[in-house]
Amino acid sequence: MIKNNKWKLIVASVVLLLPMVVGAIFWKRLPEQMAVHWGLDMKVDGWASPVTVVFLLPCIFLAIYWLCILITAYDNRKRRQSKKVEDLIIWLLPVISLVVNGALFAVSLGYELQMSFWMLMTIGAVFVFVGNYLPKSRRNRTIGIKLKWTLANEENWNKTHRFGGRVWVICGILTMLCAFLPTSFFPAVSLILIALATALPTVYSYVYFKKQLSRAEVSKEDLKGVIIGSGRLNRVITIVLVGVILLICLLICFTGNIGYEYGEASLLVRADHYTDLTVQYDDIEEITLREEGVGGTRVYGFGTPRLLMGHFKNKEQGDYIRYTYASEKCCVMLNVKGKTVVLGCKDREDTVELYNELLKRIPKEG
Repeated sequence: MIKNNKWKLIVASVVLLLPMVVGAIFWKRLPEQMAVHWGLDMKVDGWASPVTVVFLLPCIFLAIYWLCILITAYDNRKRRQSKKVEDLIIWLLPVISLVVNGALFAVSLGYELQMSFWMLMTIGAVFVFVGNYLPKSRRNRTIGIKLKWTLANEENWNKTHRFGGRVWVICGILTMLCAFLPTSFFPAVSLILIALATALPTVYSYVYFKKQLSRAEVSKEDLKGVIIGSGRLNRVITIVLVGVILLICLLICFTGNIGYEYGEASLLVRADHYTDLTVQYDDIEEITLREEGVGGTRVYGFGTPRLLMGHFKNKEQGDYIRYTYASEKCCVMLNVKGKTVVLGCKDREDTVELYNELLKRIPKEG
C-alpha cells in the first residue's frame, strides 16, 4: 500500500502540515489564547496557545495519520485492499485536518462561525463519504465494520458493508439536515445518529449470521478462530494508545498552575490548560479576602482535582469567574465593574499576599 501510493502519502503529509504555514503567515494577528474546544452548549470551554495550535496540533495529526497508515498497510500486506478504500484512508484525515484547523484559525482571526452548524455539516459529510466507500472494502481487521460475524465469513462481510454503507449515507444526510435546527438539538441529534450508524449494521450482521447458521452455510466453530487468533497486533496497539491517553489525562488532571503578573495598570492571571485573564486595577470596585471560600457550580470552563477555572454560578454571587486551586478555600473576591472574579493560590499565605498586593495597587478614592 505504501509503495503504490508513495506520492499521495507525501502530498497528504504536506497537507497535514499546512496549518503551520498558515499560522506563521497570520502569527501577529493570532490572540494569546486560541479557542480549541466547544461544549455541548456550543460555548468555548477550552483554549490553547498559538504554539500548541499552529505547531503541535498538526504534528499530532501527522503522527496519528502515519500510525493508521502503517497499521493498515501491515494488516493488508497479504491482500491488496480496494484502491478506492486506500484513497479514503489516505485523504480522509488530511481533509478533516483542513476543516478543523480552518475553523480554529477563522474563529481566532475574528470571524463568527455557528459551530453547531459546521460541526454537523462536517460530521454528515464524513458519514456520506465513508458510507459510499464501505461496500468497496475487502475483509480485513483494520478498515470497515469489524465484527466477529463479518470477519468469520466473506459473504457476511460483503452484505453487512453494503447495508452499512446505505445506513451511513442516510445518517449523514440526516445529520446535515439537522444542522439547520436550533443549537439546543445538537447533542441529542449527534448521539442518536452516531448510535444508529453503529448499531444498525451490527444488528444486521448478527441477524444475517443467524440466517447463515439456519441454512448450514456457517457454523459456530467458524467464530472461534476469529476470537482466538485475530487482532493480536491491534490489541497491543490499543493497549499502548489507551495507556498514553490515560497518562495524558492524569498529567492534565494533576498538573497545572495559576500565576499572577502585576503590571503597572493591570493584573494578568496566567493559567495552564485555560485562557488567561486580565483585570484592570481601575476597574476593581471592591476587594475581599474570603477565608471560608466560595461555592458554586461550573457553567463552563476547565476543572480538575487540582484547578477550578471558568464561569461558575451560585446563589450568593450569581454568575462569577473563578481561578483557584481546588485544595485551598481561602480566596480573593473582586468586584470588577459589577462582575465577581474569584482568585486563589496554592496555599493561604500566597493568597493573603495576593490580596495585600492588590490592595496596594487599587486606586484609592479621593
